[in-house]
Amino acid sequence: MDFLPLQSAPFDLAATADGGALAFVFGETCVVQGVDEDGGITGDALQISAPEKDAFHRVCFSPDGNFLALGLESGRVQVVAAKNGTVKWLAEGHGAKFVRGVAWSGDLVVSGGDDAGVVVWNAGDGTIQRRFSELAAPVNTVDIRGNRVLAGTGVNELHLYDSGLKFDSWPDYQAERALVYHWDLRAQRDAVVLRGHREQVNSVRFINDGGRILSCSGGWLHGSEHSAFVWDTDTSVPITNLERQSAAVVGSCADANGRIIFTVCWDGEVQAWDGSRVQDTKPIISHTQEIRIVEFSPDGRRVVTTSWDDPPRIWDVESGVPIATLDGHECLIRTVWFSPDGRLVLTGAGRKYPKIRPTTRPGSGKSRPGAAGEFGNSL
Repeated sequence: MDFLPLQSAPFDLAATADGGALAFVFGETCVVQGVDEDGGITGDALQISAPEKDAFHRVCFSPDGNFLALGLESGRVQVVAAKNGTVKWLAEGHGAKFVRGVAWSGDLVVSGGDDAGVVVWNAGDGTIQRRFSELAAPVNTVDIRGNRVLAGTGVNELHLYDSGLKFDSWPDYQAERALVYHWDLRAQRDAVVLRGHREQVNSVRFINDGGRILSCSGGWLHGSEHSAFVWDTDTSVPITNLERQSAAVVGSCADANGRIIFTVCWDGEVQAWDGSRVQDTKPIISHTQEIRIVEFSPDGRRVVTTSWDDPPRIWDVESGVPIATLDGHECLIRTVWFSPDGRLVLTGAGRKYPKIRPTTRPGSGKSRPGAAGEFGNSL
């Protein structure tokens, strides 16, 4: 059983496309660790320190796995070599405002932040290729696929409380700022703005090999409006509004061809949707408390969910039946990741053990709890 010492619960987690390395960010440090096909630790962990008086909060790997893009609290973005931590470039892009999201596609990195802006960077030298400013609200989430960029904006209830606005004006104020922006970088024109969400957009992503956009929204107050939209990427027309959500939609995922879509609600409900006919199926009430994360296995056959209080669970997508409960953590699960071959799942918890576990017994095809490797908690 292998151990990788971690100083605390990571803020974010990324993995290379081949599953050979993981990166965790903890604020002042980023830890990169090699992993073999059985979930074992390979080599020594690389620890990368944030610039002085700054902190890492978001991370993603380059497509080839050789570099990391890191979003910082100061509004800067840094790219470093994943092998030795050498800084390739560090640049200011968000006016000393928190970076909320980073994504990488080809030779471009995209970031979004609390400055209500999106920056597209040349991944090689850190020069700014495009800057999109003065969006409707802070950017909560970004994605990029080829030359297409997405950003989701919105304001949360804490902002509303501080704004001094009257309570009955909150819905309209939120709806005006709950937007999805879609840019085609090849076209010299303004973003296409996708409207329909009533509350802050928490997640945007390209699905169905880039042919569809999935966006999710919702706040935390009772009576809030919660929805998930599927949009056609080329026309920006909403294909459907999956509006029958029980609570704030905090995340989503889809299998590679968009056949099955999962939306994750704050109240503990995971809703499965038929992505081909866009009809809702039976909800999976998977946990007794708020769902935090849902993630598909690469082959689309399994999905893992985590909650505030329950252990993570692995589900069979076709039947909606739970096939494994991943016991062992005693703290809140912060990160989940499937290996590219779907055999291993990593779970990371606050000040306890992030664990890498097999999803099946060798040769059996049956899922089970268990651990092939574990990460410890002191650095």
